Amino acid sequence: MASKGKRHLSSRELFEKFMSDEQFEVFGCVVDGQTVSYISILSYTNKDDTRAVGPMYVSDSARGCGVGKYQVQELITHMGQRGVTTLYTKTWSGNYGSRAIFDALDFMVINTIKGDRVNGDDTIEYERIGK
Repeated sequence: MASKGKRHLSSRELFEKFMSDEQFEVFGCVVDGQTVSYISILSYTNKDDTRAVGPMYVSDSARGCGVGKYQVQELITHMGQRGVTTLYTKTWSGNYGSRAIFDALDFMVINTIKGDRVNGDDTIEYERIGK
């Protein structure tokens, strides 16, 4: 539930926020001049080889087409070329699309925080250690 007087940012507003924040790097897919997906990455520790992934967004029109998985695969490759070997992310238990992507791309569940989301969902933390 949003606090009184506050509203949730739209996907476009979030995208613009991350694009203007120097802490984040944002990667996206554009189809016919429209951004259909984006993923952000953030250095959240003092380790040069570790990054946090998220948030990730795929538009309704692009869901189920493999765009999200492709986007994460490309991010893994790009970060690996830069010497990043560990990726960390988290999602909620009801986000089946993200969970399927992370599971398919060898992210391991490292922690589950039961019922901590507003809707009662669990937070699931993932880590991927590359080569």
